Amino acid sequence: MSKSIKSLWELARGAGCELPAEPPLDVEIEGVSIDTRQLKKNDLFIALKGSKIDAKTLKDEALRAGAAAVIDHTILGSHARRFAAIIARAFLPPRAKNLKWIGITGTSGKTSTTFLIQHLLTRLGASPLLVGTIGNRFQEETIPTDNTTPDPCTLFGLVARYLPRGLTHVVMEVSSHALAEERVFGIPWSCTGFLNLSREHLDFHDSMEDYFQAKRRLFFDSPHSTRHVICPGDEHNQRLLQELQEAKRDVILAPSVSTEVFSASGLEGEFQKQNLSLALGITEALGLLSDSTHRADLLRDFSGTPGRMEKVANIPRVFVDYAHKPEALKQVLASTRTSTEGKLILVFGCGGNRDRGKRPIMGDIACSLADQVIITTDNSRDEDPLQIVADIKAGLSEVQKQHLTIELDRARAIRTALAVAGPKDTVLITGKGHETYQLIQGVRQPFDDREVIREFLNE
Repeated sequence: MSKSIKSLWELARGAGCELPAEPPLDVEIEGVSIDTRQLKKNDLFIALKGSKIDAKTLKDEALRAGAAAVIDHTILGSHARRFAAIIARAFLPPRAKNLKWIGITGTSGKTSTTFLIQHLLTRLGASPLLVGTIGNRFQEETIPTDNTTPDPCTLFGLVARYLPRGLTHVVMEVSSHALAEERVFGIPWSCTGFLNLSREHLDFHDSMEDYFQAKRRLFFDSPHSTRHVICPGDEHNQRLLQELQEAKRDVILAPSVSTEVFSASGLEGEFQKQNLSLALGITEALGLLSDSTHRADLLRDFSGTPGRMEKVANIPRVFVDYAHKPEALKQVLASTRTSTEGKLILVFGCGGNRDRGKRPIMGDIACSLADQVIITTDNSRDEDPLQIVADIKAGLSEVQKQHLTIELDRARAIRTALAVAGPKDTVLITGKGHETYQLIQGVRQPFDDREVIREFLNE
């Protein structure tokens, strides 16, 4: 990032904040950080609310690391995160103004959609950065990430890193957490897209309405010049579309996807038509696809999205998918059911320290749509796996329980499913997808569903 000559006072005024005389408002800073582990010399350090470390300790750590100044969230109040976003963006070089920013939100499908958009943009000659759940990807480089949507210091640091290498577009998964916490405040979105909304994150949001309002911010906090693409869907999609139309915003429906185009993409599962539809709609909204563009040709070499209906074996068919919420599980099961000649065998669990209310719902969906269900551990985190299993079983009838097996050892559960599968059966392993670890009792243990499958099949 280039060196800033702006004072803290100027930046604070731009964020609508007033700072006291301490730290000195004319101090010269060369960067900004909200994490002492990533702080560089002469950075401004902003101590945000929510840290597990007390403010004084954070300040001392930051100053020892060479911070030019430290601002505590108590000074900034409710504007602390907004202030961090504005200052982080201020360090971008002038050519960043030419970037096209694309934000995708929704409960399910964000990762697959952004992978498709990145592929389409690349095939059309652009150099996009993808920011999302699986990692931050630019050209042949992938940087692991802890969050679907990173904090603004990390985000704009990535942009500054890749601008000299020809970066043209930033394609982002935008989570409801990031919107509620103003991590993407002030981004000049060129296009935004909405996929769907179903039950998720009710351990963070107070209600489904609160969850919807968080998602809505991506569209109504964006510049008036932003183009919005909404997938046809349920009442949430219709409501957002209508509200944008009433506000005189530039909004269109995502286009339908022909059988030829969907087949060319190689995507598994009818539900993925929505992801492809939004990806094509965004690319069209950017003015990069014309009526004469042969969309199928652009998609024939799409390599798929890791851990999203990823086929690991053909006989029997074995898929790994990230589905970890009720509607997503329902969609992958329903879609796989229609293409399975034999039995549909499901291995799944639910994450710990998350919304407990969705567990019995997922149990009912699993036992209603699969022929055989093996409940196992997901990322149980700090919860007792047996309690998680009890929550899943709470919504089941005695008849449903007859097709149910409990195996807390995830590797053993996967091997059990593969051992009983016939050549015409389908084994679906959900919940972790691309992840290469398991979180159990606060310990991050190496684990990859796909590796377990390959090891068993190669024995």
